[in-house]
Amino acid sequence: MGVAFDGHYAYVAAQYVGLQVIDMSNPANPRWVGSYDTPGEARAIAVAGNYAYVADGPWDLQILRVHLPRASSRRSG
Repeated sequence: MGVAFDGHYAYVAAQYVGLQVIDMSNPANPRWVGSYDTPGEARAIAVAGNYAYVADGPWDLQILRVHLPRASSRRSG
C-alpha cells in the first residue's frame, strides 16, 4: 500500500504480509532481501536512518530497526 526508498532499497508496506524489502540496484531484476510480518495491516512506510516506521492499521505505529548492506560494506544485525 505504501513504498519508501532508501538508497537502492524499496521498503514496501504490503498490508497483510507486513514490511517487504526489495533490492532495486538492478531495476530490471529486483531482488527480495527480507521482510517483517507486522501484527496488523502495514499501510504506509517511512524510512530514516536505521529505522522503518510502519503505519500498521489497528496496531498503530510499528518502529523497526533495519540493517541492510550499504555501498560496499555490510552491517550486521
